[in-house]
Amino acid sequence: EGRDHELKIPSLQWRKAINKIERQPTEKRSTHWGSIINRISGGVNMILVLTEYAKPIEEIEKWLPAHSQHLDTYYDLGKVVFSGRLNPRTGGIILFSVDSLSEAEEIIAKDPFKINGCANYHLIEFIPTKCAPAFRTFYS
Repeated sequence: EGRDHELKIPSLQWRKAINKIERQPTEKRSTHWGSIINRISGGVNMILVLTEYAKPIEEIEKWLPAHSQHLDTYYDLGKVVFSGRLNPRTGGIILFSVDSLSEAEEIIAKDPFKINGCANYHLIEFIPTKCAPAFRTFYS
């Protein structure tokens, strides 16, 4: 009881999630609902993806807008938690909250960086056991 690693969803947070879903176009709603229900029911997988650039930075810059747009699609679906470049700029990190490792692999397969050979990917699947209160929505 009262352990900080247990998922607790306050009713206000739940209402905010529902309101966010209801503001989405109808075709996106079922995906959002499924994502939230999956997190609550304990079926979420966290996949940390480390990328390493495989081409010169000029080639990375060429494909960066398409890569960013690709990730935005999955942010909208609640599948990407965060993403960003490494410092120094040799690659990046993406954190997925998905139903399975294969789902993350499918998303990566559609990434313009992957399609155009710009990056190599290393996927790390993990099960969160603790997190800061602000991140409890993403783990169970």
